[in-house]
Amino acid sequence: MGTFHEAFDLSGVRPASYNPRLLDEEAFDALRASIRELGPIRPIIVTQGGILVAGHQRTRAMRAEGLQRAPAFIVPDLPPGDEIRFNQLHNGSDAEFEGGVVRVPTLPPGWHQVQPRDIRIQPVTSAAGRRNEVLRLLRAYGPWGGVVAGPDGLVLVGSLYAEACSILRIPIMMRVVGTELVPAVLRHFSRPYGRYSYAHLPSQTWYQSYAQMFRLRSKDAGRGKSTLYEQIVIPSLRAGMRVFDFGAGQKDYVRVLGASGVDISGVEFYHRKGGEAQIDVQATQDDITTLCRRLEAGPFDLVLADSVLNSVDSVQAEEDVLACLSALCRPGGLMAFSGLSRHAYEARASTSTRYLDSCRIVHFFDQDGLSAVYSRGGWFYQKFHTREQVQALAARYVGPKARIRFESNGWTCHGPREVDQDPDRVIAAIGREFDLPYPDGSRVGRAADVLQAMIKVGVSELIVTTGGK
Repeated sequence: MGTFHEAFDLSGVRPASYNPRLLDEEAFDALRASIRELGPIRPIIVTQGGILVAGHQRTRAMRAEGLQRAPAFIVPDLPPGDEIRFNQLHNGSDAEFEGGVVRVPTLPPGWHQVQPRDIRIQPVTSAAGRRNEVLRLLRAYGPWGGVVAGPDGLVLVGSLYAEACSILRIPIMMRVVGTELVPAVLRHFSRPYGRYSYAHLPSQTWYQSYAQMFRLRSKDAGRGKSTLYEQIVIPSLRAGMRVFDFGAGQKDYVRVLGASGVDISGVEFYHRKGGEAQIDVQATQDDITTLCRRLEAGPFDLVLADSVLNSVDSVQAEEDVLACLSALCRPGGLMAFSGLSRHAYEARASTSTRYLDSCRIVHFFDQDGLSAVYSRGGWFYQKFHTREQVQALAARYVGPKARIRFESNGWTCHGPREVDQDPDRVIAAIGREFDLPYPDGSRVGRAADVLQAMIKVGVSELIVTTGGK
């Protein structure tokens, strides 16, 4: 369990390489200014081995200001996965002004421990999801944080942490500041310090395959069904229509519709054997061989990417998927794709009242809507789209007749492909998508075959019509 040190020696503290928070120069200068005016009033979190788990930017600012000691919680050494998860959840739940109104006994300036029976809260639910993550951390690792209060007993910073400690009956460490510093606390802690960025983290694209779903295998007839297929693709099918599923996952719909007579195939670059961890490389190669053979008849009447865009690991990957869809769809053919709604996620995270909902995870979004979770020894990414982002994708890749639907957890977009794409972008996208890496260091290696198949039916039909060159 965590132990508190009011003046911990910073000389042996080492930063973790995985911290996802970045500060620009202006934000870092503001952080240094807060340290100069207030001193170190929030504890950092360090493992017994000296790894800085949380408080990277504060530590850097304190060192820049010449401070050699700081308040800190020391937690046991953790397995790498747990250590990274702690850092992520701490960053994702460290909301300074969210939570209810919290009052504690009036105490003089300095550090104090407050017992849970003395914490009085008027709870709100606007940050329930974040509070739940604080609860998970407290249950797993014991006390690890602190709050800041004024001399009148009103908690100024860290209400969520105080609320979680009260629920679990855990004492809180509290720094009380004098009346003259209260305005400075509110001023400094009300501004954002840094943003999430995952550009420096490794991207192992095959990890995205853990998002593959078993669409049509549940005894519950409605569970696992695809909104995109059920509401858009299947109602759009016509006699003689040629269909292609890009990023088909376990290919449940491809098999079922194919068995019913629909001219459909798909490609999955990381098909998992029986849904297990082993990637079926031969299945992918067979998928691409089938694609090349089917291209002999020309581009497809309907192309789709079902939930692929919520499993991309970068903006570039998102653009590549949609550029490939455009290239494989005949002019005027139907393009359909889907993803996760950021608005729906944020609404659920805000209104959850369950204290320890094990299925609910706080996501920490970068400026593009990407989140990252360290799981099973690697980084797993997901993208949550705003309505504005989906509208921009529809305009860029589909055209003015695109229809967008936001429902429950996700969204769909479909419409006739009427927008031209630059041929160089299309070729580059095919080059990347059909040469993705495998865990053993090999690659899919079929980009040249796909481009050659396009040449056989005329590059002008598949690419020039999408670029006009």
